[in-house]
Amino acid sequence: MTSVRSLCLPLCVLACVLLLGGCQRSSSFTVKVEGMKVPREYPLWVDISNWNGEIQVVANDRYSQPEVRARVRALSDAAPRSAEDLRKTVRVRAISNEEAGKRVLRVQGDAAASPTPPVALDLQVRVPRSWGVRIVNSGGTVELVGVAGPIDVQNGSPGKPGGSIDVRTGRAITEPVTLITQNGTIQYLVGPGSTGKIEATTTEGMPFVDARVGTVSGVNYQGNLWRGNLGDARNPILLRTHKGDARILVLENAGEIGREYWDGWPEWPTSPRWIAKLGGE
Repeated sequence: MTSVRSLCLPLCVLACVLLLGGCQRSSSFTVKVEGMKVPREYPLWVDISNWNGEIQVVANDRYSQPEVRARVRALSDAAPRSAEDLRKTVRVRAISNEEAGKRVLRVQGDAAASPTPPVALDLQVRVPRSWGVRIVNSGGTVELVGVAGPIDVQNGSPGKPGGSIDVRTGRAITEPVTLITQNGTIQYLVGPGSTGKIEATTTEGMPFVDARVGTVSGVNYQGNLWRGNLGDARNPILLRTHKGDARILVLENAGEIGREYWDGWPEWPTSPRWIAKLGGE
C-alpha cells in the first residue's frame, strides 16, 4: 500500500504542474453584434481586421444568426493577471449592415492602449452562410470552414508576423482567391466544381496541387513556383508564403476534413477537460 501511495503522490504533483503550465492566462467573452439582423437565408460578406492573434470563421446552416466570440491571451508575465484586466487591454466591435446591396459583417479587433500590451486577441466568427471573406491579420493562424465566394486573406505584413492559413470548404469556389502570409503553411481545400488560374509560390517550402475531382491543365512547375489551370480557370487563385508549404486539393467532402488531414498530426483531444488542459487548452 505504501509503494502505491508513494507512486501516486509524484504522479499527482506532475499532473498539477502540467495543468498549471498548460493553462495559459486568458479571458473569453461574447461580442455583441450591432446593427441590422440578417435572415439566415441571406449570405454574409465577412470582413475581419485583427492586429494580433488567431481567427476562425465557420459558415454552417445550424447557426441562426451571426455569432462572434473573442479570447484575450496573455503572452508574457507582464500582461494583466485578472480576466477583467485582460479584457480591458483590447477593443472588439462587430457590426452587421447592408453596403452596396451586400449584407456585411465587420469585426474589428485592436489593442486598447499604446504601447501595445503583451496579449493576443483570438476571434471566432460563426455565420449561417457566407459569400465572400476578407481578413487582415497578424500573429496567428487564420482558419476558414464552409465559406463560399471570393476569399482574400492577408496574414502578417513587413515587420509583423503572419501565421498559417487553412481553408476547408465543400463549396465550389469559382471566384478570386488570394491567400498570403509572411510565414506559415497555406492549405486550400475545396469542393468539386471549383476553378482557378493558379499561382502557388513559396520561398522556403513546396507548392503542391492535386485535383481528385476536376481537371488540371497547363502545369508549369519550377521548384518553389506552381502555375496551372483548374477547370475553366476564369478566376485567379494566388497562394504565397515565405516560410511554409502552399497546398491546394480539390476533392469530395472537402469541408468535412479536419486540419489533421493536411499535416499528418492529430489534433489534441478536447475532452475530457483535464486531457484538453494538458495540451494547453
